[in-house]
Amino acid sequence: MQKLVEEGLVDHVLGVGIIVKGISISDAHEIYAIRKSLDVLATITAMKEMAMDDFKELKDLLEETETLNERNEIDQKWKNIYMKQQNKAFAAQLFGRWALEALVFEASLYPKPGLVDPKSNGAHADMNYQTFRQSCDALAPFLIDYTQLGLNHKGTATQLFEKVRKHGQLAEKSMLAQTNGVNTHKGANFSFALLLSAADLEEILHSAQKGKQLSLNVLRFSKTQDSIKECMDISAAIGVATHLIREIIPKKVQLNISIQENLGTAKLEEIDLQSLIYNLITNAYQATRENQGKSQKIQVKVTPATKETIELIKKTNHPLQKLNHFVTLEISDNGPGIPEKLKEQIFEPFFTTKAGLFAKMANVTADGIGAKTAFYYLPNAFLREFIAIVVMNKKRHLMMWEGRKTMTNIIDELEWRGAINQQTDSEGLRKYVETESISLYCGVDPTGDSMHIGHLIPFMMLKRFQAFGHHPYILIGGATGTIGDPSGRTSERQLQTMDTVQHNVDSLTRQMEKLFEVENDNRLTLVNNYDWTHNLSLLDFLRDIGKFFNVNTMLAKDIVASRLDTGISFTEFTYQILQSMDFLHLFQNHNVRMQIGGADQWGNITAGLDLIRKKEGAEAKAFGLTIPLMLKADGTKFGKTAGGAVWLDPEKTTPYEFYQFWVNQDDRDVIKYLKFFTFLTKEEIDALEVKVQTEPHLREAQRVLAAEMTKFVHSKEDLNDALAISEALFSGNVSKLTSKQIEEGFKNMPTVETQSLNQNLVDWLIELNIEPSKRQAREDITNGAISINGEKIKELDFEVTSEQTFDGKFIIVRKGKKKYTLVKVTSK
Repeated sequence: MQKLVEEGLVDHVLGVGIIVKGISISDAHEIYAIRKSLDVLATITAMKEMAMDDFKELKDLLEETETLNERNEIDQKWKNIYMKQQNKAFAAQLFGRWALEALVFEASLYPKPGLVDPKSNGAHADMNYQTFRQSCDALAPFLIDYTQLGLNHKGTATQLFEKVRKHGQLAEKSMLAQTNGVNTHKGANFSFALLLSAADLEEILHSAQKGKQLSLNVLRFSKTQDSIKECMDISAAIGVATHLIREIIPKKVQLNISIQENLGTAKLEEIDLQSLIYNLITNAYQATRENQGKSQKIQVKVTPATKETIELIKKTNHPLQKLNHFVTLEISDNGPGIPEKLKEQIFEPFFTTKAGLFAKMANVTADGIGAKTAFYYLPNAFLREFIAIVVMNKKRHLMMWEGRKTMTNIIDELEWRGAINQQTDSEGLRKYVETESISLYCGVDPTGDSMHIGHLIPFMMLKRFQAFGHHPYILIGGATGTIGDPSGRTSERQLQTMDTVQHNVDSLTRQMEKLFEVENDNRLTLVNNYDWTHNLSLLDFLRDIGKFFNVNTMLAKDIVASRLDTGISFTEFTYQILQSMDFLHLFQNHNVRMQIGGADQWGNITAGLDLIRKKEGAEAKAFGLTIPLMLKADGTKFGKTAGGAVWLDPEKTTPYEFYQFWVNQDDRDVIKYLKFFTFLTKEEIDALEVKVQTEPHLREAQRVLAAEMTKFVHSKEDLNDALAISEALFSGNVSKLTSKQIEEGFKNMPTVETQSLNQNLVDWLIELNIEPSKRQAREDITNGAISINGEKIKELDFEVTSEQTFDGKFIIVRKGKKKYTLVKVTSK
């Protein structure tokens, strides 16, 4: 490259770098991107694909190279084998073959997000894997020519460059002819033309040494097979990992290790832990190499996470904020830190192989917290066996995960919560979610403009899958809602008008967006089945869908069979076909592999699975899962009160009423509800179960349940209002309530209206029928049985004025200990 600069064949562009004359900046960016990506992706693939024989062959080659290096004979070996005149042809063939293999291996690498690989076209519509193979075939003879040109050249670099340029142009024409004009390897063709024609032993040796170090790293931390997942002592596991790395870091580096004992356990793969710690310590070591004459120091410290660290995590929007138990691995160094000009670039995918790779491969978000700290969240689906955060600061890297035994498979989580009723393929599903991030869905029909708490159960399941790194879809039945689901009913539904259905769709969509924050969460998707059904013609429906349904099978489904005596319309009879279409559409267009629902949805779910396998083949991987029917300890259906359903809409069921519903649950039911409806850990729920058994009068489990559910469905502010109202009604001290809290808390209290103020209390109580007579009113006032806004009134001449109102709207009268009346003040 230095010779090219001297001979004026390249330009130096500020902020871009060295640009070869005759190619565009976009070409240079493409070449640079390929160079960066190949290193990382090839290494990752090698770590997974290499067999034991490959490792042995690589190890033997490295040992031979090491021996030659120690004897300073490596140059001579290369000269003896490849550089003698009689071996030039052989050398050209060998280098050309290696270059061709590199192109083929890169094209065959899988997966490559956004790029062409054997299974996907990535983001490209004009090329596929076969296009790349044709391109490789076209370039193969030219790769040999480039090497031969370099070996035989006797003149200047400029003269060689001109020769290579002509061959490169011919190679490009050949490539474009094979690919019908599609640019597949323009950048690679240019790079290999320069590299192969250089024939510079020093450069070759430098590259070999760099490759050697990379290969050593691969050997050291590669998985030759899937390792065993064990529940490991965290202190011991980190101790083993850091001991191995101490052997790698040069002796001149001061590596100080401090690991606190008894930090708990976590289920993880030891090789994953070792690889991650190796990356972090290597990063620190590389930073210390920039010290000018200073000693190189690295500090490794393992402790329970501080309150400040946990609070910092709580400020993020990641699922980790729901956890409370962390261990902190802090790796600090005395290097110069990240240069100011690079601090923003560390967020760019592939800017570095340590941070950028995670950002690209794991769909990571990087949220700036303050000026010097950045969070990289690695989903459980990426590292699988432990949840990790890497915090990059000026001089340190932190990793945290739960410092206790955790469940790493969502199925284990659901089983201990008792949340599984039926599965279509329990073993297959467990294996699938162990290694893949599954997309799944649950639907709700717009039969009303709000869900009630019974509807909430399957959607809480979606949130649990999401917390384990999976991708949930919420389906609003804009189409199926016009038909009516016969499940669980003994009579026909009353058909709604299309306007009513649309109103309900809009209402439920807003409710879902609020509950699940769909807009701010790219791992949860909201869809409407009206979008893919409203243009479907009757003939297409019958030919493309109806042909796959057997009427005898449909009649045997419980949802239909239970209605045969009373009758079922053709409209509701076809409901299971429409729901099956939903599953098929999501499977084909969104890779949704599972549907979940209540126990009454089993027939509809299995019908969808049958349709998928008939359309996509018997080997199509799709699953169904239902949730148990929720019954109270007395055998009645969960979710109903004397006043009817408990709605999620605060206009139908106020947050105070919602809170009271949960806080009044039976001791026999509360633990089951904590498992189903909250995200508390097993340890937290087990502790509450002990308190139910030993201190039931405190009702702590009920209060925790009510608080968790009110926060989730409404907000923390609504929970605070509900607590304030409850405390005020219990103590009688209502004077501190706001008018909003009064309106909510006294919604179902006896209520009267008045326009009369500035009136004697006795007369006022009689006028509002709170007291039956003056005699009784005087007696109650004298005995201190009457309170106005929480204050006992004993004076018979007390005047009721506007000063006693809350915001001019309400006055609260209490007679005795618990008999409240809400007086609404209206204008005349």
